[in-house]
Amino acid sequence: MEIFSMKKILAVIAVVAITTTASFAQDVTNFASGTKALLFNVDGFIGNLKANSYSPYGIGMKYYLNSDMAVRGMIRFGMNSEVDPWDAAAMGNQAGTNGTFDETTFGIGADVLMYMMQNNRVKPYMGLGFMFATTSNEKKDKAASGQFQNTTQNGGYTYKNGVNSLFAGTTLGVGLMFGVEYFITKELSLAGEYKLGFASMTAADVTVTTQAATTTTVGGSGSQIGFGQNTMSLLLNVYF
Repeated sequence: MEIFSMKKILAVIAVVAITTTASFAQDVTNFASGTKALLFNVDGFIGNLKANSYSPYGIGMKYYLNSDMAVRGMIRFGMNSEVDPWDAAAMGNQAGTNGTFDETTFGIGADVLMYMMQNNRVKPYMGLGFMFATTSNEKKDKAASGQFQNTTQNGGYTYKNGVNSLFAGTTLGVGLMFGVEYFITKELSLAGEYKLGFASMTAADVTVTTQAATTTTVGGSGSQIGFGQNTMSLLLNVYF
């Protein structure tokens, strides 16, 4: 009797699991027009805007046109800064002013996505999109009190942790994306994406200001195809 009861219990659990899974898949995969989701990057600091990176993902929103198609828009804004302290002891106890480096980046993007395997908890998709990103920076050298602080705008810089500053200038890009979205619950999913992007880059002019003079080097332009580690991203989708 105990063995028979255990078999009945296991059978009931199996039926409930199958029914729940089927119901779950039906609910989460057949999105009606107007379904929305907030998007968040979860791979590092909202994804780096590298020269050969198509996507400026930060935070965004996805909107379903029907169960097979969605559009999404993304925005990213970031500010980084670092201080190069004046070492008075090393400079004979002479007072001075700290050096600084400040960096600002802004990016937007928009995509159209096509979904497959509607009645499945795992949904592959592909899409097409574009992006725009711009970054600028300013570096001020440390100097003794009363001395002029040399300033460089949009030059290269390496942070103390060894990370290089972002590309200073403007990037325009288009890209194809291939991804898989996995639904943890009906309202929460993770999506992994791989992108093939083409970017056109225009470097910002580099301006160096000293006490004697100000010089400007005109930035150049170029293009690059991104296909590799820097074109992968992981997105958290919160549906509402």
